[in-house]
Amino acid sequence: MSEPATEPRFVSVTEVGVLSQVEGVDAVGIGELRELVEASLASATQRAYAADWERFAVWCDGQGVDAVWASDEDLGRYVALAASEVREDGSWAVAVATLRRWVSGINQVHRAVGRELAPGRSEVVRRALAGVARTRREAPRRRKPLRLMALKKLVVTARGTAVTWQQKIRAERDCAILLVGHLGAFRESELVQLRLGDFEQVDGGLHVYVAGSKTDQLGTGRSKGLTRVAAAQGCALCAWWRWWSLVRAHDAGGRPAVLNAVEALPAADEHVCRQQVLVGEPGMPFLRVLGQAGWVTERGLSPHAVYHVVRRRAKLAGYTDQEISRLGGHSLRSGFITDAFDAGASDGEVMKQTWHRSITQVRDYQRGTPLAGNAVNRIELP
Repeated sequence: MSEPATEPRFVSVTEVGVLSQVEGVDAVGIGELRELVEASLASATQRAYAADWERFAVWCDGQGVDAVWASDEDLGRYVALAASEVREDGSWAVAVATLRRWVSGINQVHRAVGRELAPGRSEVVRRALAGVARTRREAPRRRKPLRLMALKKLVVTARGTAVTWQQKIRAERDCAILLVGHLGAFRESELVQLRLGDFEQVDGGLHVYVAGSKTDQLGTGRSKGLTRVAAAQGCALCAWWRWWSLVRAHDAGGRPAVLNAVEALPAADEHVCRQQVLVGEPGMPFLRVLGQAGWVTERGLSPHAVYHVVRRRAKLAGYTDQEISRLGGHSLRSGFITDAFDAGASDGEVMKQTWHRSITQVRDYQRGTPLAGNAVNRIELP
């Protein structure tokens, strides 16, 4: 495709996304084809790519450059300028990982309009990114793991400080998020997409069906296993049972039934996970939005809600602002991996629950616990 001789202008991602601009695509069936192409990417990925492109397009417009036909030198300058930005406290404004994702998003658009060699794949841009990483030598920003012992404290505090029925409902939902999210090593997107029909009580635990995930983009589906732990306040199955009973009550009898279910909840230190639950409506969300008055609704949570729950419960449990700043929804998943390795689990055992695609990925979580699985533990004097 030859580059058109047009004046530089701001080009939005909506314009670029029109597949009729791609060589070899006829006008007939464009709408249907666009839907299929968009469906090949997760919605979060689509939003990220759109934001990456819009940011680049605005910069190009200010430079008098047509973003669609920007050169590798243009993109290299864009990367260099972004890499040089610093915050008031002296820290880098844009992380190396963020710069790489920006370039990846820009590449997607350039490839969509038929450019054979996207600028982001050029040697100059690749070397620019490598140079930023080499000169900074910054550690990746990782969420601090929330291990089971720490989660138990959050759970005990959540239930212990809940006085009104509204607070008790919120506490049970949040405890289910914390403990089920941890033991299942769920990504936030996986956790909030769960429906009542995705759970199956079995001897010794619970099977949880996940219809689609980051490592299952085609949505073929697979299951995770959850089992009980000795302490009821740290038991994911008990937390699941307690929240399920409130959700099931709402779906079956509305607000009066929920109030009765709250009053009927067993003591928090009592194991309830071996009790059978009443069957719920399969298609209804498991984790729900709570209304302003505290009532259970029929709307499911967003992935970002998990982030807020983790931070809110950590604050209530006495964590400092600095400690809270390192926590997020991913802290539950990384906490499980840390606990598992510390307990002597093998790579394969951990990957069976996390669904990582490579050993390198899952072992990366061991950086925060250098003694786990380390040969240094085997060295001692006779």
